[in-house]
Amino acid sequence: MFIVAGEIIHRVSGLSWADFIEQKIMKPVGMTSSFGSYNHAKAANVSNIIDAHAPINGKAVAIP
Repeated sequence: MFIVAGEIIHRVSGLSWADFIEQKIMKPVGMTSSFGSYNHAKAANVSNIIDAHAPINGKAVAIP
């Protein structure tokens, strides 16, 4: 259902899901250091960012 919601947002607004969330929700409430996608955060050169992790052999390991 999340994929469908993203497609509806794109068709109605003309924005990607990430752009819509950033412009219509995050920025109006003051979330200026938050992003709707990992790629947007990387493009903004944000240094305070978490990497994805996955459990491997019972431990959380960073996934590049």
